[in-house]
Amino acid sequence: MKKNISKTLTVTLAIIFIISFFAFSYFAFAAEIKSSSVIPDFNFQIPIPGLSAADLRPTVEGNKIVFHGLANFIVAAYRYLVGATAILAVFFIAFAGLKWMLAGGNSSNVSKAKEDISNALVGLLLVLGSYFILYTINPNLVNLQPISITMPGQTAFTPEKVTLPSGGSGNNNSPVGGRKCSGGLCADLDQYIANNAGGIEPAILKTMIVGGEGCNKANSSDGLGSCGYGQLLPYNRTYYCGLQGTGQETCKAVQNDPKIDIDCMSMYFKKYILPMCKGKESDIRCLGSYYNDGGNCAETTKDYCGRVEKYLNSCTD
Repeated sequence: MKKNISKTLTVTLAIIFIISFFAFSYFAFAAEIKSSSVIPDFNFQIPIPGLSAADLRPTVEGNKIVFHGLANFIVAAYRYLVGATAILAVFFIAFAGLKWMLAGGNSSNVSKAKEDISNALVGLLLVLGSYFILYTINPNLVNLQPISITMPGQTAFTPEKVTLPSGGSGNNNSPVGGRKCSGGLCADLDQYIANNAGGIEPAILKTMIVGGEGCNKANSSDGLGSCGYGQLLPYNRTYYCGLQGTGQETCKAVQNDPKIDIDCMSMYFKKYILPMCKGKESDIRCLGSYYNDGGNCAETTKDYCGRVEKYLNSCTD
């Protein structure tokens, strides 16, 4: 009896540890995401049936970032556990029944087979009845809610000229140097770029739009929700630009109005990209690396730094 109790406690503590470890990691992720420029995907090395990347991906709802992953993970894990337990219970019952049949009248073997069948049924009932047990203790234990973070209120765009150095310093391979990069692809955006709300040098925005993003305002193919000529993610459109609504709603807002799109992009540069490239505000490779990734040109998509550098160097004005 004591041995069975010890085994039960060991298994229970192991389950609690696993859930606690995942929950701690998830809360740490939720706390850290606020300072990041992108909302990363949550993917497991070993997938759980019925749980996709979309179920784990955070979403932007109004002025909140909602993390559905933990609740969806627990639900999927419970369903998987119930299914696995049912299969194992059937196997053990069948195996115990076979031992009973082959016991040959040996009372000891018959008793052992009966005990195995009883244990399998008890285990199955515990797993199947765990929902009702938790609900009886506290209904909130089974009414799982997503974690949400309310973002600070954003104000409307306020034009404010930002004075940038014409040369920059240090690792500055392609200084902007007062160029505009007007004309060519996306020339219809030049008027909005020249009068952007963040006061960012026109050449910087035009270089990212054409050289980096290919003058394409359609939804990106990565499924993360970036769109518009600036290809900003939903979180960035809300947090840095003050656009309210779902990811689809803010996407339509920037796609339907190029001024909103460019102003949003300029505010993202003003609030995030330029502070990250402090001292190298005119270094197009530094700006491009943070705009596309996390400040490392070697990890950018399809040599993003090289593409924006090449485009900027091709500007004649």
